[in-house]
Amino acid sequence: MENNFIITTKKDLIITASVGIVSPVADLNIYYLIKNKRGWDIPGGCVKKNEKPYETFERELKEEIGSTLQNIVYVATLESKSKPGTGISVYYGTCCKEKFEPSKEVSHIKLLNRKEATEYYFGDKNILSSLFDLCEKIKKN
Repeated sequence: MENNFIITTKKDLIITASVGIVSPVADLNIYYLIKNKRGWDIPGGCVKKNEKPYETFERELKEEIGSTLQNIVYVATLESKSKPGTGISVYYGTCCKEKFEPSKEVSHIKLLNRKEATEYYFGDKNILSSLFDLCEKIKKN
């Protein structure tokens, strides 16, 4: 898939979506992937009016995999190449594994190690790998 985003340090972007890399508290070396209409993806979605990006990610995680975040850390911002001035906030978090219920939006979830998650991921594997690298640094601190 074509890379439509770049990792940026710009602070003046309009954040239109929030996504995250999430591990269950019991095993920080595996990550949730969801299966939606695009394919296997990381949890996340569009920011609603008057919602902070981290609140979007918390809400989307609950909606998509049925779990509540235990903690959340900002990782990066992805700037859109196709819609200049907009971006996506990326977070790393942990959650307790809870019961998943398939929905119209998400049909399946998987818990995978980094290598497997990157292989399954429908989007730009290089960006996902870079985001995993940033998450690894966060986990070490």
